[in-house]
Amino acid sequence: MFELADNQKNTKWKIWAIVSLALFLCTLSFAFVWYFLFYLSPSENKDFVENIEVPIVVETKKSEIKKEEKIVTPEFSSTTIIMVGDIMLDRDVYYYIKKNNSDFNFPFAKINTFLASADLRVGNLEGPITNNRSIIKAGDASDNGGNLRFTFSPQTTTTLAENFDLLSLANNHITNFANDGVVQTKNYLTKSGINYFGDFYNQTELSYIYEVSQKLKIAFVGFHQLYNGGLDNVLNEIKKIKTDKSADIIIVYPHWGTEYLTNRPDKKQQEIAYQFIDSGADIIIGSHPHVIQPIEIYKEKPIFYSLGNFVFDQYFSPETMQGLSLKFNFVKLEENIDVKINLIPLSISRETQVSVMEDENMKQKVLDGIAKNSKVADEVKEKIRNGEINFTF
Repeated sequence: MFELADNQKNTKWKIWAIVSLALFLCTLSFAFVWYFLFYLSPSENKDFVENIEVPIVVETKKSEIKKEEKIVTPEFSSTTIIMVGDIMLDRDVYYYIKKNNSDFNFPFAKINTFLASADLRVGNLEGPITNNRSIIKAGDASDNGGNLRFTFSPQTTTTLAENFDLLSLANNHITNFANDGVVQTKNYLTKSGINYFGDFYNQTELSYIYEVSQKLKIAFVGFHQLYNGGLDNVLNEIKKIKTDKSADIIIVYPHWGTEYLTNRPDKKQQEIAYQFIDSGADIIIGSHPHVIQPIEIYKEKPIFYSLGNFVFDQYFSPETMQGLSLKFNFVKLEENIDVKINLIPLSISRETQVSVMEDENMKQKVLDGIAKNSKVADEVKEKIRNGEINFTF
């Protein structure tokens, strides 16, 4: 009985001791914290306070908050255009097409890939597409050279559509089968999805507007020198496009000049070229002489007097078996249009197949010849030799 009472006393004493110790420790801790916060000087408790991570709230006035600057990327439009000279698909060209299993792609087989590298392919269609029979002779191909009345088979339109998007009708052979031939040509081209310009019988079809985007539009205007009254019509068309702001760039495709004159344009070509530019044209690309002619820059606008042949059967001189292609890269950034022009010499084989000139020495010889005969500054001559010139409009 006494042992039980003693045990109870001991237990109560232990509980009291534990509670007392806990109260003492709490009081000591509180005193320790109170001492550090209120009695130590700032310098004495600096280290202590710096080691405590405390969120810092900074009040900022609205006027001090800078708006995030919006980066505006200037809008631009660009396109690549390949332009070539005269395309003739009758006579020996047609002869070799028939000889090669009637493969109408035969003249273009070695140039397809090059043409496919552009957004728009443009050339001069040197004759009508009609249902009339060609006057080629069945024997030696060289017997056909005397035929100057061309007609291209309607079957050529498939190949033309694969290689070209836009063709000029402004030339002396488009009327070989009179107005009926022109009408047939336009119908065949339209059915094949090929656009055209330069119909000097129809003022509304003298030009074509290539719309790259709302920011970049390029006009093509055809001109045939031998058509009476044609110059005034073309000058008026250029002025109208310029006044109406229908296009950002105006390219004139004239069929003009003296055949086989290589070292210079004739005086009339130059006079007409200046009139085109004075009326608002930006670039002039000529055909008809069947040879490459020099380049001139007038009022900072380029004149390519003749690109020579593209597909033709004139074997009598090296110059008529060569041509020049121009590959344009147009880039419009804000108001300015930057234009890079690559000059690419071409070769035409004895079987009338056209190809990009592969012989580097021959290619350089062609470019050197153009530079030599061109009335331009020495720095431009050097660029011509290197095969690239640039303009800003």
